[in-house]
Amino acid sequence: MAYNTTQNRANKEHAREMLREGVNAAEIARRLGLKERTVRQWRADWGISSSGNGKARASTPTGNGGAKSGRFKTVLVVFGSLALLALVIYIVQARRRRAANFQDNMSEDAPKQSI
Repeated sequence: MAYNTTQNRANKEHAREMLREGVNAAEIARRLGLKERTVRQWRADWGISSSGNGKARASTPTGNGGAKSGRFKTVLVVFGSLALLALVIYIVQARRRRAANFQDNMSEDAPKQSI
């Protein structure tokens, strides 16, 4: 089926209506003779949640493959950033401890000078 045929536009609009009514992608694909992947991609492009309530997803960018919701991505970014910050702090503290231990060892190994 060509991308911009009248039948394709009609299928697309029909699929959009059925998604809003709560029909799942597999059933829509079966009824319209489409691939399920096509229906899921359309749903993601339109921002319709998979629950079928017809509401657009909040802050979900188009073309993300439907992998994660916007809220979940934000949580991952925040916790990922915090984890990275904690790692940097740990590394800095470890280097400081190592430098302090090195200084202590150097002062212990130095020969005692008597006057």
